[in-house]
Amino acid sequence: MKKAYNIFSLIIFAAVTVLLLIFPDDAKESAYMSLSLCARSVIPALFPFCVLCSLFISSEMFQSFSSALPVGRIFGLGKAASAPIIFGCLFGFPIGAKTAAELYKSGRIGKSEAESLMAVSNNSGPAFIVSVIGGAFWRDATFGLYLYISQLLSGLLSGLFVTRVLFPLKSSDSIQYKQARLPLSVRFTDAVKSAVSSIMNICGFVCTFSVIGGLLKKVLINEKLYLLLISFLEITTASETASRMGGVFGAALCAFAVGFSGLSVIFQAASFAVPLGLSLKKTVISKLIQGTLCAFFILPICGRSGAQTAVLMLISPVYSYITAVILACFCVKKAITLHKI
Repeated sequence: MKKAYNIFSLIIFAAVTVLLLIFPDDAKESAYMSLSLCARSVIPALFPFCVLCSLFISSEMFQSFSSALPVGRIFGLGKAASAPIIFGCLFGFPIGAKTAAELYKSGRIGKSEAESLMAVSNNSGPAFIVSVIGGAFWRDATFGLYLYISQLLSGLLSGLFVTRVLFPLKSSDSIQYKQARLPLSVRFTDAVKSAVSSIMNICGFVCTFSVIGGLLKKVLINEKLYLLLISFLEITTASETASRMGGVFGAALCAFAVGFSGLSVIFQAASFAVPLGLSLKKTVISKLIQGTLCAFFILPICGRSGAQTAVLMLISPVYSYITAVILACFCVKKAITLHKI
């Protein structure tokens, strides 16, 4: 098995090398476009939330906030799991996976719980799905809203199957944690450093898979085959290609790409999990099921023609930022209460 894996890896490496030598300009253009996308969208959208989430989970208010919203219990997880799941749904990947890794690193959750948490918290946010995929690519923000709802519903079902049926969490996996009191200056510095490292990893994976997708486009003549392959690799390129193709096939594969999130996002999660010795087996299984269910859920509305809804395009990004403001207000309120105590 290992020998076959090594041979397969060698073939892939040789093929990519040859394609890079044959199509250097196309590879360079793909890299340039992906890095431009990171500068325009990825970094501005994710970096503030990376800092906010890292700072928040190191604060004394985290446990109170997560306990007040016991979403984690739905998946049989502990109280600390609620916040990463909510962050993953609202702020987009890889915030959920990053938060889960930081909780495990700090000793707040056990290994099995961290692996389960990564499987259910790594989703795309409403701003990207509704505004970019729905509004910009498909010219129909209502379709983007359907995609986002389908992603949440399929994520709930696949998460329940993985965490409740395939890999139920043992009670011994939940551990007690006592918050270490660190100065705000130290926590803020660590949060910024962690966010910078995370963003560099994210942009690196976006660029790499964009180049691979660009090379595949040059060698695959059949557009449907290309869309099928790219839907497993990278969500943005797959969604844009699917929108140009249109129809039931395009919508279904777009939904699959949204639910599965692509190998690019899974490798982003791996950049947080692997250094800590965490396995992504649960994540891969959950995302494959989620992608399949998401494609199935979008089929009933494929025949409808909804007008582009400007209100939804405005609400979706604001939605995430309003959530961040509510979270900040909760922290301020809790800080005042602790100070009085």
